[in-house]
Amino acid sequence: MKKFRSNASRADWAKRVSLLYIFFSVIGIGFNVFKLNFLFKIKRGEDFYQMDAELIDHFDQLFGITLIGLYIAFMILFIMWYRRAYFNLHQKFNYLQLSEGWAAGAWFVPILNLFRPYVIMKEMIEESANYLKKTGVIVPTQANKILAPWWTFFLLAMILGRILWKMQAEDIDELIHMTELLIVSFGVDILAYFFTWRLINYYAQREKLTEIAEKELEIVNHTSSSPENEMLTI
Repeated sequence: MKKFRSNASRADWAKRVSLLYIFFSVIGIGFNVFKLNFLFKIKRGEDFYQMDAELIDHFDQLFGITLIGLYIAFMILFIMWYRRAYFNLHQKFNYLQLSEGWAAGAWFVPILNLFRPYVIMKEMIEESANYLKKTGVIVPTQANKILAPWWTFFLLAMILGRILWKMQAEDIDELIHMTELLIVSFGVDILAYFFTWRLINYYAQREKLTEIAEKELEIVNHTSSSPENEMLTI
């Protein structure tokens, strides 16, 4: 059986980027509310500066590229953390439902990516609590309570993201509708990444406790098998 591998650094990076995505999502809501007011102003036939329209368009493009980069960075970091967390759990239990490779692969297989990541996370939360309970550590149950809202908002975020990716605005009304949907999407993103941050944080604490328990067990085993101890038991 392979040894438990530290996952703290990966958890920290995934949490940082999730908070950064939340920060940019808040900016996204503010910007799109401003953009929506500007679009309504155009629809009403009011005067506007062409430079303002160009600045909004340029910022929109730059902001979109930034968010795509952040999303890719987050998914890479999250999946790296997620897979190692499931790998570590495999070192404690030999009856888990799936192989550790599915912790990464489940996100990329159509249909399966709608439920399998949730199944793995649920198993991680439940079995990590069971393992720590065996070592005498009782962990809080908050992580179990946020599993359902985490996956609900994560799925909604992915669905809205794909809808917006395929949308094309050909007139002012469609552009207004798209901007309104963007505001809703950013709101969902904030909730999705907040719950993700909380789950990572909860599970990282459990892994830290597991590392401590493992080190204490090694000390006990080393002490009990030392020559001095053997002499005392003769």
